[in-house]
Amino acid sequence: MLGDRSISLSKDGAMDVTVSSHAKKRIKKRLGLKSGYEEAAAEALACGVGQADARGRLRNYLTAIALKERYKARVVAWKGLAWVFCGTVLVTVLIMPDRMIRSLKARLRRAL
Repeated sequence: MLGDRSISLSKDGAMDVTVSSHAKKRIKKRLGLKSGYEEAAAEALACGVGQADARGRLRNYLTAIALKERYKARVVAWKGLAWVFCGTVLVTVLIMPDRMIRSLKARLRRAL
C-alpha cells in the first residue's frame, strides 16, 4: 500500500510474524482481541504507516518511539496504535495520542 515493504510470506500467503507474550497482553488489553494476534500484527506490518512513509509530527513521534527502544525497532502506526517490531517479532503495542491519530488519518487519506 504505502512504500515498498520487504515481508516474508509463508506457503499459504500469510506473513511470518511472531508475537511476544508481552505484545499479546497489550493487544488483548488495547484491542480486545482474544485470538488472531499474528493476523493483526501482520495486517499492521503490511498496511500501517512506517517511519519512512510518515511526515511531520507523525514521523517525529514514530522515530522517538524507535529511539527509546534498546534494540533496532521498526515502528508502524495502524488503527490508532503504534506497533513496535524487532524484525518480524511484535514486541509491544502503544496507544497513540489524539493529535498523532489525526495525523495518521490525514496521511492515510492522502495515500488513497
